[in-house]
Amino acid sequence: MNKNSDSRRASTVLELEGLARIKAMEEINEWSRLAEEEAVRDCSARGIPQSGILGGRIASIHRERAKRMVDSQIALRRETLRQAPEVATEESLKSLLGSAYATIDGVLKSIPEHLERRGFHMTADGVRPKDEFEAHALKAHSNREIEILKREHELRVSEQETRLPTVGAKDKRRVWIVHGRNLDARDAMCLFLRSIGLEPMEWGEALALTGKGTPYTGEVLDHAFAEAQAVVVLLTGDDFARLGKRFVDAHDTRDETDLTPQARPNVLFEAGMAFGKYPERTVLVQLGKTRPFSDVIGRNVLCISNELKKRQGLADRLRTAGCDVKTDHRTDWHFGRRFQPSECFTRRR
Repeated sequence: MNKNSDSRRASTVLELEGLARIKAMEEINEWSRLAEEEAVRDCSARGIPQSGILGGRIASIHRERAKRMVDSQIALRRETLRQAPEVATEESLKSLLGSAYATIDGVLKSIPEHLERRGFHMTADGVRPKDEFEAHALKAHSNREIEILKREHELRVSEQETRLPTVGAKDKRRVWIVHGRNLDARDAMCLFLRSIGLEPMEWGEALALTGKGTPYTGEVLDHAFAEAQAVVVLLTGDDFARLGKRFVDAHDTRDETDLTPQARPNVLFEAGMAFGKYPERTVLVQLGKTRPFSDVIGRNVLCISNELKKRQGLADRLRTAGCDVKTDHRTDWHFGRRFQPSECFTRRR
């Protein structure tokens, strides 16, 4: 969308907002009129017409009217920003705040007129101290709400700018592998992926995607996850871990009480990142025995091995994730490099 079309859209949504504002103000004015009449009827029925109670209620109705008008203006602008984010300029928000202030001043200054219309003979000085306090409070409320609106918009724009596409990568062959220290397992996975027509990405490729000389690791991973059609999280038991003894209770299993092979922390963390962004394109692959972690309990983790049916299972998962898997009339993927778990470990207390 070019600048001219952006400008036209902004102009259109602001015009529509203006029309919606007129309608909202009419509805709020009608609400205040009916509320006034109800207050008059109530006080008359109680035998206290022209009382201070009635005057106070009428003044309160119009102070509430001012607040409702301001809140309505801000709510309408919030909807406008959803449709046309380019409207959120510093100038336009400053103008909105000025409009809110003008609304507050106009409504509060009209309170003596409404009281006189109901038979109260008083000057503006009679309600000015209270209304000056209310004006200050309502303007502070307006300022706060517009700051919240501004912050919400900034967060929304930031999220949209960093949100990476979930519909699929441009190249359906590309796969990002999350792995630990078992480099033999990583190499075996790379060869397997290539044997079924896929292209495992290298760290240097992901670095280049950021366009930065020294990016944060999180930035590299964000771009890698977005560029790849699938993320293969290779869980290998490279570390050993157990629950701290002071936290053990009678119902804990030996996976909690004994030292057990566990995936590296970076693998578990990156698995969470991948699932958070692209759950439908993330495949958990376990090689050998590893300590379970609760966040993936219930998910179907594929246990890879050198069996043909296990290799077939991984190829099918990748195809389901949208990868351009090619296995027809090929046999290399039946064998390839062997998947070797991390060094075997005997359980001990």
